[in-house]
Amino acid sequence: MKSEQAIIVNDYIRNSLVSAIGPVVIKNPSGFIATSKVSSDCWIYCNTVGQEDAGVETELSIGHSPVLHQEQVRIKEEIEAKTQDFLRFQASLAKLRGMKSTSELSRQQEMLYEKILDTMENLRKTLSQQNAKSLEITEKIQRTYQGNIYIAGTVHDRTTIHIGMASTTVKGARFKVHFSLKEGQIADAEFVLVPDVKKVLEARE
Repeated sequence: MKSEQAIIVNDYIRNSLVSAIGPVVIKNPSGFIATSKVSSDCWIYCNTVGQEDAGVETELSIGHSPVLHQEQVRIKEEIEAKTQDFLRFQASLAKLRGMKSTSELSRQQEMLYEKILDTMENLRKTLSQQNAKSLEITEKIQRTYQGNIYIAGTVHDRTTIHIGMASTTVKGARFKVHFSLKEGQIADAEFVLVPDVKKVLEARE
């Protein structure tokens, strides 16, 4: 199951792959996530996560996919390459302008001059688009680093938690836990029903 928005389930998620840009919420106080991989770009809430003696482990992820980071690197490399291209064309244009100021350019040189101008304009537009895309990805990565996983009841042994590029595996059953990212590492604290979660839980169908 994949959603561009939130995924709100009344009962449980079992033996599934679930991915959402918005929050993933199991509303039922007896609800659970078991033997599944569940990811969100903002936060996850459930009462029970994992299963005792399960043959398949449960994974919860907030923005853990490396795809965004790979895309960020790719765009950065493209921006650097196109910037170098732009500077080379700029140098060629300056040379032709210098020639044009002292003598008349040949027809071939005039055509080259116009072609360089067109190419530079296209490069300028492309660089603007790529810079905007790079900023969008950076903001999205920063948002995922602020993501949270809320477990109102029990999170069972061997459940794996991912937030950003950090990961941890639960050792032994834990109760009422809130997982978040602190200084690049996954930290845990006592579960508290925060306003964002409370609003979703109390919303009517």
